[in-house]
Amino acid sequence: MNIVLCGLPGCGKTTCGKLLANQLSWEFMDTDLFIESTFSSTCRDIFLKQGEQHFRKLEKKIIQNLPRDTSKVIAVGGGALLDCDNILHLKSIGTIVYFCGSWESLYSRATANGIPAYLDEKNPLQAYKRLSCERGPLYKKAADYTINIDNKTIQQVALELYNLGKNIGK
Repeated sequence: MNIVLCGLPGCGKTTCGKLLANQLSWEFMDTDLFIESTFSSTCRDIFLKQGEQHFRKLEKKIIQNLPRDTSKVIAVGGGALLDCDNILHLKSIGTIVYFCGSWESLYSRATANGIPAYLDEKNPLQAYKRLSCERGPLYKKAADYTINIDNKTIQQVALELYNLGKNIGK
């Protein structure tokens, strides 16, 4: 079985996913990083230059081609679960874990290194809040497990994920 990590941007999917994969001696894969290496462009540039719709097509192609083999930790982009086909495929190849938290704390983490392309609006705080309200219920519905990351360090979240992962991997 694979473990698929989902949640809003900034929730720690990549950081915790790498830690978990290392602890379990599994392979780690991040769909956003895979898109960037495959198309030789950052997700931000694809988003800004070619638009969200084009980015979602690339993302779907990557997700639909994820292998069914096991022992992988897969972090998917924040918008990957907007597509029902993506959800169905991810559920068929793994267990989905949703990293949830208050939109305020997640916004702070997501913008720590600047405003991401998907928030390039006049009011990025409101845009992120809107994303949280729109996507949170979708993530929760798709997820097999939920981990609340509020008031936890990356190490605490990784440990909780590791304990969950040991049970999923059995």
